[in-house]
Amino acid sequence: MKMRLIQATLTAGLLVPAYAGATTRLFYADDASSTGNDSLYTSGVTAPVSGPSGATVVRSPLPKSASNVSSPTDVGVSGNTLFYSDSTTDRIYTVPVGGPFPSVAPTPIIDFSATAATTIFSLAVNNAGTQLYYTEANTDGIWRASTNGTGNTQLLNITSITGYNTYSSNPSPRGLALNEGTSTLYFGDTITDYVYSANLNGTGGATLIDGRASFATNANVTISSIAVDSVLGKLYISEQSFDRIWSANLDGSSVTLVANLTTLGLGANFTPEDIELYNGRLYVSDSSFDGIFSIDPLSLDADRDVLTHVTGYNIKGLAVVPEPTSLGVIALGAVGLLARRRKRSA
Repeated sequence: MKMRLIQATLTAGLLVPAYAGATTRLFYADDASSTGNDSLYTSGVTAPVSGPSGATVVRSPLPKSASNVSSPTDVGVSGNTLFYSDSTTDRIYTVPVGGPFPSVAPTPIIDFSATAATTIFSLAVNNAGTQLYYTEANTDGIWRASTNGTGNTQLLNITSITGYNTYSSNPSPRGLALNEGTSTLYFGDTITDYVYSANLNGTGGATLIDGRASFATNANVTISSIAVDSVLGKLYISEQSFDRIWSANLDGSSVTLVANLTTLGLGANFTPEDIELYNGRLYVSDSSFDGIFSIDPLSLDADRDVLTHVTGYNIKGLAVVPEPTSLGVIALGAVGLLARRRKRSA
């Protein structure tokens, strides 16, 4: 998962992307390997668009690996640099979001391609744009490196956290969010269905939420993504088995259903992949619906918009980047934002 922009916009010195112009932008990855798309796109966050075909292509097609296979999975933006993970080549790449784009595969800043059974999924970039965090399934780990790829090291192994193997001894970390105000990282696990927390240096690992018990299913829920609201002190968690979005306090208490995508009336196939929080709304990518939703998490499933939908795509990770003018507004308006959101929920 990428930069957590509710936090980032409240932080002095945030790098403002030159490409943003006057519009807050979505950046998202399309892992449609069967059609050869494998592209990165950008579009606005308010006016509905017709889908990736009606959006602006940032990188299409993505530079291929030697085996001509790639699977862009998660994206993050810091300044004028877009980071994306590839769960097939097991690498993390960077490209300049405003171009020029390389005609061949860029040199990865993180490369696990020589390691068997490796799978890199989620990533997050800190507010200063200096540290990159990511999940890696083969080592059951959370890793960190500088954003130039140096200093790559494993911070923790999920199997070292008490309670990780309640349902399985083979965890697969996925979903990653940073709360730099409390020096905490949050991450999920698609196998054990737990939500965990740890310090940003990897110490103090703890279990916060048992997804199977707390989400009232007692069955595998497949946690895929986590977002942090550092203003209201909330976590948002997506799960794929029942196509729902949940909220909880930062300590894992007060688990509440936010949205059930199957009630949209748009068909039966949903697979929420990634969630981002910006300006009081959740942006949810879905690889089965082939779209992106905008959801008010305080509306109890009543306020949802479809921003992107086009059949044949496989939308995975996304990031929201605010327009330059909104950075100052939000930086001055933490209290106002909180008041407005509380008013909305009244």
